[in-house]
Amino acid sequence: MVFQKKMMKWLGAFILITLMDPALAPKEEIIMTKTDIIPRNKKEYLEYTKNINCSNGTYPHYAVSSKAKETYIVCWKETTIQGFCLEFNFGGNIVQPNVLADCRNYSLSPCQEHYSSIESYLIFECFQKYGGVPSPRQQKEINAKILESSEKQNNFLKGRIESKQNELYRAWVFFGISLCGNFGFILVKIIPLLRNWYTNNKGNGKTTRTEEKDQSEETKKDEPGVEDKLIEEANANDCQATSSAITVSEETKISVQEDTEPAREFHDKRAKPTIRQNFLNRVFDNVTQSP
Repeated sequence: MVFQKKMMKWLGAFILITLMDPALAPKEEIIMTKTDIIPRNKKEYLEYTKNINCSNGTYPHYAVSSKAKETYIVCWKETTIQGFCLEFNFGGNIVQPNVLADCRNYSLSPCQEHYSSIESYLIFECFQKYGGVPSPRQQKEINAKILESSEKQNNFLKGRIESKQNELYRAWVFFGISLCGNFGFILVKIIPLLRNWYTNNKGNGKTTRTEEKDQSEETKKDEPGVEDKLIEEANANDCQATSSAITVSEETKISVQEDTEPAREFHDKRAKPTIRQNFLNRVFDNVTQSP
């Protein structure tokens, strides 16, 4: 009984392929893209297939592979499929119904007796069972794992970035501290030198000014004033008078010794003595007192 059912299925598939619609005839050029995501509605279908450039009146079709549990998007002309999952036959290079995959009794996404080949994506269980596409629950778990892995990777990268930033920050802080320390050391060494240099220059300036002042004062002292000039003239005159007096005294020494009293009387009778006269008197007294 089971054998008869299988034979009937194979016979039906043979007849169906033989009497297939001309639209399902092989094409020379077929655009085919492997996928593992099935759209859930027409909006997602248009979004997922917008970059597939089908031509010559063909449209993107979601079909399972005839040789492996894989799903492909294939450019093909629209046709009507009878109660089976849509399949791409690699041997004949055509899109056809898989007579071994009856989709009319599926619990989640059953197909109608006849449906458009373009709407094959709506029969999700075909791709889950024969196309290797995960179920929504499995896809949710996969997405959660992907999200978790992505978060871990992001956290790892974030930690690495923060670690690098902290290392860079510490390096800059250390550099700033070192720079400040070196600058302070230089100031500690240079400020006393500058202070000594300034003090020495200032002291030299004061000494120079003091010496100049002293020299000017000495110069002023050395320069004769009016009184000094008068005194010098008087001294010069006195010296001349002295020399003449000495000459006179030598000439009159003998006569003065013989007659001292008249000379003294004559000397007392003179007018009030001046500085010159006093000097002459002292000289005269010395001469007279000498033996």
